[in-house]
Amino acid sequence: MLSTPSVTPVAIDGLTYKVAGDVANGGTAVVTATASADNTQLVAADGWNLNEDGTATFTVTFDKVACPAVVVTTPPATTTTPAAPATTDPAVTTAAVQPAGLAETGANSGFFLALGALLLGLGGVAVWRTRRTAGKH
Repeated sequence: MLSTPSVTPVAIDGLTYKVAGDVANGGTAVVTATASADNTQLVAADGWNLNEDGTATFTVTFDKVACPAVVVTTPPATTTTPAAPATTDPAVTTAAVQPAGLAETGANSGFFLALGALLLGLGGVAVWRTRRTAGKH
């Protein structure tokens, strides 16, 4: 759906705006800014043209947009096959709910089990060696 173009100048204290022209698809509009406050003078800005009467104008050109025609087609008729009866087997239910290939989270417990056994063994050797050395004194 094609939207309707619009021109909405930013409100600035001391300025008034007037929009004239064709604000439509493919149209051109001219925005005229006028200083409404005493001692306010417009200065050059990007895209704005200063006029001798103290106003400034900005020209807005709207692109001509052509929307392609929409062709509505009726989808082909389909036949439905009845669903398989529900099962109460937990293994089947879990397999259906849990997709294959989920990311593995957490740590590898085998590594930490081996590390704990190693540290426990080293602690035992340290105690045995300390007791043996203490007996010689």
